[in-house]
Amino acid sequence: MACTECHCVVKNEDGSCERCVRNKNLKCNPHRSRHGKITDLIPEESPPHNSVQQLFPSKRAEPNFAGDVESIDEEYEVLDVHCHGFRGLWSISDSTTLSYQSISSRVTMPKEGITTFIANTSVAKLPQGANGVFAVFRKKKSDSWHLAVIESFFYLNHDGTDKIHLFEWTGPLASSFGSAAFHSAITWDDLHPHFTRRMFELEEIDLFFVNQVRGNTFPNHTIPDVTRSDKDGGIQCHPDGPDVVPPSIVVPVEREGRNMNVNLQTLATPKGIHPFLLPNTMEATLRQRSRKRKSQKQQSDLSKRWIKPPKKLPSDESTVCAIFVSNTAGDTLTPEELAGHGDASNLFFFPSPCCPDGQKSNLQQFYGIPSSKYNTVVDEIDGLSPEEARCVLDNHCESSHILCNATSLHPQDSIHCYTKIFATSDSCPSPPTSLLETRTINLPTLDRKITYTLSPARNFYQFIPLSVGVIDPTLHGLNVTSHILRRIALALGKNGIFGRRSRSRHKGSLSFIGRRSFKTVAQPSPNEGEANSFWYFRKHINMLWWPLVLKVVNKLIQSLLVFPRIEFFHLTRLLPYLLPEVFCNGMLDFCLFSIITIDFVNTIHTDSRDTLGEYADERALKGLEELQSCSCLSPSQQQQVTSSIEHIKRFGLGTATTCGYQIVVDERVRDSNVKVLQYFSCFGAGVCYEVKDYFTHTFLPATFSHYTSAPLFIHNGLVYSEFNGFSIMAWGKGEVKERGSYRPIVSGRRVRRSQRNRS
Repeated sequence: MACTECHCVVKNEDGSCERCVRNKNLKCNPHRSRHGKITDLIPEESPPHNSVQQLFPSKRAEPNFAGDVESIDEEYEVLDVHCHGFRGLWSISDSTTLSYQSISSRVTMPKEGITTFIANTSVAKLPQGANGVFAVFRKKKSDSWHLAVIESFFYLNHDGTDKIHLFEWTGPLASSFGSAAFHSAITWDDLHPHFTRRMFELEEIDLFFVNQVRGNTFPNHTIPDVTRSDKDGGIQCHPDGPDVVPPSIVVPVEREGRNMNVNLQTLATPKGIHPFLLPNTMEATLRQRSRKRKSQKQQSDLSKRWIKPPKKLPSDESTVCAIFVSNTAGDTLTPEELAGHGDASNLFFFPSPCCPDGQKSNLQQFYGIPSSKYNTVVDEIDGLSPEEARCVLDNHCESSHILCNATSLHPQDSIHCYTKIFATSDSCPSPPTSLLETRTINLPTLDRKITYTLSPARNFYQFIPLSVGVIDPTLHGLNVTSHILRRIALALGKNGIFGRRSRSRHKGSLSFIGRRSFKTVAQPSPNEGEANSFWYFRKHINMLWWPLVLKVVNKLIQSLLVFPRIEFFHLTRLLPYLLPEVFCNGMLDFCLFSIITIDFVNTIHTDSRDTLGEYADERALKGLEELQSCSCLSPSQQQQVTSSIEHIKRFGLGTATTCGYQIVVDERVRDSNVKVLQYFSCFGAGVCYEVKDYFTHTFLPATFSHYTSAPLFIHNGLVYSEFNGFSIMAWGKGEVKERGSYRPIVSGRRVRRSQRNRS
C-alpha cells in the first residue's frame, strides 16, 4: 500500500500515514499499485528522506575566479517530495575533473550557473554505437570523474574484449567559473582541440550517460524545459535520452576493429530451413485491380486498408495444423471459460518428463507446484530418471492438468510445425469429422474438445485465430549466441530489470524495454520527477553494455513484426484506422513494447489489460459494419469482415503479443545430447506448444489464460532442472495502447541528426 499524498509505504493497519496525518494534517488515501507495491516501492533502495550525500570527496580546490558562486550544495533547494534511490550529479568547477555528488532527494536549481550534469536513466534514441553522446566516466576504484563524448562501442571482438573509444574533455575552462570553453564550438574542428581520444576495455571503467541541467550550452541551444518536472519543478533527466552533440558536429569513428553492426551481421541465420513466409506474388495484380476499383467508386479509409494485399504469405508448400477448440459437448466456449484459471492459480507448472502408461503421445501432463516448494522440487528432481522425477512432481503438486501438445500433431518430418488455434463459433465452425484428415481429442482433465486437421498453409486465413505458432529462423533476425547472452546479463542484471509484476509471478530474467505505461504507479526518483514519462529502469543497469542490448533487441524484433501483421489481419487494418496518432510511423509501430526473458517461467494469467477498451470496440464495429456493404471486397475479404465483427463482439479488440524463442547453447557443450523440455501453455484453449529452437509464437493474450512452464533438461536418461551451458531466451513485442502509453523503440540504430537536437 502507498499513500497518494507522499507515496510512502503505509505500514499502519488502518492505512494511515504518520508523515501526512500527524506532520501535515493531510488526509491520507492509501492505494495499491497496479504493478504491485514491491515493483516500484523497493525498501532497500529508499535512502533517508531529504538528504544530499557526498559519497566521494570533491577533488576541486578553492575557486580562483572572481565573482565565484557559493558551494554547489548551497545552490540546491531540496524539495519536500518523497522519492527513492540514489542518482549521480556531476559539475564542472575549476578543473577538468568533475565534482561528484549522489543525491537521494528531488532538488531544484536554476538553469544558469556552473555546468551540471545528471545521470540519464531513460536511455532512448541512442545513435549507432552511442556516437556523439555525452557521458561521464571514471576508472575502476578511482574517485576522479571525467566528461567525455563517445566515439563508439566495439563489442564481440575476436580477442574477447569489449572496448570503447571516447573523447575525454581535457580543457580549457571558460573565463567564468564552472564552465567549459568547448560550448562555443560549431564544428568538429572547433570541438576536437578540447578533447583527447582515449580507448578503454569496458571492464576498466564505470560510465553513465548524462543530460546537462545547468550552465552554458552550445550556440543556439538552451537547457531543455523538459529537464524540469511539471509536477514538482525539480531537475530530471531528458525522457528521450542522453545529450548528443549538435547536428553540425559530426564525431568521426575510426574502425580499428569490428564494430557492433558488422559483428551482428556475421551472426548469420543457420541455413537448411527454407523461409516460411514468402513475398506475395499476387500483390502487383491485386494492386492493379485495387486502382481500377478506386477509379470506379470512392472508398473509405478503412476499405482502402482492407483491400490492400499482405506483402507476404505462408509458403504454399507448407502445411498448417488448424486446431478448433470447443467444450466436450461441441458448444462454443464463452470468453470467461477461455480466460479462466480453474485451480491452477499462483502455481508454477512442470511438464511431465515421461508419458504415463495409457496416455496418448499427443497429450502432455503438467504438475502445479506452489512457489514455496519450487526450489525443493528443483533440488529433488536433479539427476533422477524420468519416472522418478515424475513421482517427485506428483508428490508435491497441488493441481495437475493435461493439455493437447500441438507440436506432436504434426508429422515427424514437418519443417515449420505451422499451427493455428481457433475458438469455434458460428462464423468459424469446426471442420466435419467425416474428413479423413480431421481428428478429435477430448481432454480428460479439462472440459475441452480439440478438433484438428492438416491442410495447405494458406487455408483458414479468413478466420481470426487465438494463437499461431511456427518454426522459422528467418523470423529471428540473427542467431543468438552465448556471448550475446552474457553481455545482456551484464547490462540488465541476472534477474532482468523487472523483478516482479502484479499479473503473474515469475522466475528467471524478465526485462521490459520501453516506456512505462501512464497507468503505472511509479515513485519518482532523484532524476525522474514524472516517472511515467520514462523508460523502465533499475539501478543495476550497466550503461557500458546498454547500446548492444538496444541493437540486439531492435534487430531481433524487427524481423518478428511481419508475423502478427499477417496472422491478425483485423489488427493490421483496424489499428492504424483507429489510432492514427500512435501509428505515425506506419506499421513499424504495430507492437510498441519489447520484452526479453532468459530461463523464464511464470504462473497462469490472462493479460486483460491488453484490450483497447469499449470506445475502440465501438469505433471498430461501426467501421466494419459500414464496410460490409462495400462492393469492392472479394468474397474472402467479406468473410474476414464478418469474422472480425464476431470476434470483436465476443472478445473485444485486443492487441497481439509476439515472441521468438532460441535455445542458446554454449560452444563448449554443443555436442552434448540434451533434450530440452519446456512448453508455452494456452491453458484456456487446452493446447500447449513445445518450445523449439527458432519457435515463433503470436497470440491474443487477453482472450485466454496462459503460462510458460518450467524447463527440464534430459541428458543420458536423467532429468535436470537446469543444464550448464544451456539457456532459453525469448523476446517479443506487444501492447499497443492509447496515445503516449507506449512508444516505439528507436534506439540502437542511426538516428537522423535532426532528431538529436532537442533544444
